[in-house]
Amino acid sequence: MKKALSFLLAWMTLICMMISALPMTVFATETDPGTEDPGSEAVENVNLAIKSYSPTSMVSGGDVTLDIAITNSGSEIQNVKLKVGGSTVADYGTMAAGASENYKNAYNVSADKLDKDIEVELQYTFNGEQRSKKSSFKVAKKAASVSVSTAVKADSTEVASGSKVKLTFAIENKGNVKIENAKITASELNKGNPISSAFSVEAGDSKVITYTATINETTPIEPILTYTADGKTYTKNMETLTIQVNEVAMTVLASVSNAYPAADEEITFTISMNNSGNVDLQNLLLTASNGENVPLTSTRLPAEGTLEATFPITLEESGMISFTLTAEDENGEKYTYTSNMVDIVVQEKPAEDYTGKLSLVVTVDTSEYKKNNLLKFKLTIKNDSDSIFTDVKLTEDTIGELGLNTISMLYPGESSYDYNYQLEKELEQDTTYYFKMTAVDPDGYTVVVSANAIEVEVNGKKSNGLGALIWIIIIIVLLLIGGGITLLVLINKEKKAQEQERELQARRVMRRAVERTPVQRTAESAGTFEHISGKPDFEEQETEPEHRYQPSAEQLEIEQVGIREEQAEYPEIQPTQEEENKPELEEFPQRRREKPAMPKRVNKSSDFMDRNNF
Repeated sequence: MKKALSFLLAWMTLICMMISALPMTVFATETDPGTEDPGSEAVENVNLAIKSYSPTSMVSGGDVTLDIAITNSGSEIQNVKLKVGGSTVADYGTMAAGASENYKNAYNVSADKLDKDIEVELQYTFNGEQRSKKSSFKVAKKAASVSVSTAVKADSTEVASGSKVKLTFAIENKGNVKIENAKITASELNKGNPISSAFSVEAGDSKVITYTATINETTPIEPILTYTADGKTYTKNMETLTIQVNEVAMTVLASVSNAYPAADEEITFTISMNNSGNVDLQNLLLTASNGENVPLTSTRLPAEGTLEATFPITLEESGMISFTLTAEDENGEKYTYTSNMVDIVVQEKPAEDYTGKLSLVVTVDTSEYKKNNLLKFKLTIKNDSDSIFTDVKLTEDTIGELGLNTISMLYPGESSYDYNYQLEKELEQDTTYYFKMTAVDPDGYTVVVSANAIEVEVNGKKSNGLGALIWIIIIIVLLLIGGGITLLVLINKEKKAQEQERELQARRVMRRAVERTPVQRTAESAGTFEHISGKPDFEEQETEPEHRYQPSAEQLEIEQVGIREEQAEYPEIQPTQEEENKPELEEFPQRRREKPAMPKRVNKSSDFMDRNNF
């Protein structure tokens, strides 16, 4: 126990020595360099600087871009706000020691603040006291300079009478003040009214106004610009522009060889061009209204000259055709002329005959007529043509529309539709229904197909054949009759087969019995029997043992031939495996019997015996 305590004390002493040897800085707490020592004194060091502002001068009020820097090199400050001209423009809240902010934004300087100091103030709280830093800037007032330049252009200065000309008016503000409420007028344009709504142009900017005028004669255009700048109204005469109208007169007349062509018939248009003006035209191009170009024999047409062109075409449908001629003068000015419209009526193709190709078959089920006054019609449409029909409708003369909706497309093949017709009351007399189908073929013709007449008879009679239930009963009866007949035929055939088999068996038995019956023995030498007078002495006769019948090879061959003939005559009756394995002539079992002694034979020759000995 003492040794254990001594060992424990030694270890504790060693651990204490190791701990005391460690440097004390290991256990020191590192202080955040950004955190002030609680024991140190707070320092105020805030700086506000206006780095720049632009512009530095203005003719009248406007926006000035300010660039202001705020730095806090001392202790933390709170409730930091930036004011410009007495208005708060930024709120920074708390700024830690060493923090900085930069304000860069636009500030509107009104005209009455020009040439005056505009105060910039930074407000904040330090050690619970309200403090501020101030600075200022001044925007100088610049003298107004009004300077406007203008330009006028036209996309063409030489045009044909009635041509449209696009005019362009450019206004550039070269002064240092904004021009406002600017308007352009010309007595030759827009009946003297302004050609656009009022507009303004900032100093140094430009504005472009366009206007399209129809020129019928040579016209000098004298536009005037009015505007206000720096509170004053100004008027400026713009450049005069003259539009020269050339005396170009062109007519284009179109005619056709046949305005009522048949389908797929070619027709020919004739286009006559007459230049009745005093300007030569070139680069002629004639185009039909369907987009095709018409060949010309010449692309030049001098003043007072004529030109003719032909245009063959095959139209598939009726329509209006016209032609457009474009040309240029020697200055490159373009002219466009359009001919009269020519109405072409294409004769439609004859309607196709769909007889035998399109049919409507209707059947009716009257099984619920007596009970519910309900007629069930089934309409079957057969389209055996290659055409696809549209807008297919099904109607009946007395019922009208069947309410099956219009069938949008009817393709080749067969389609069926059911229609239940609820009668309001029983029919008073036999009624016939006539159904029809109307459709539109690919050529646009309306095709009408009538169905077979459907007669509905009253007093319980069914129209158009028996009802479904009667048909089912008839079919069942016919099936029963057919089954009975078939069964009787099979029974008779079986009986006939059994009779033939019994007859064959009897014939086999008889043949085998005859062939296997022993032949009476004859004397060893042919002769007659000689009997001893009186009763025969059986005891003295020699008793011969009975011999088992053994057929000869010739007899066996005869028997096999007979069997084969029977099989050929009655192929349906063949012996079974059991019959083939059955012993022959079971009706005559083998047995031994004692025969009575026969009288001794006397060998005497006889002509009869000689002839019959075999």
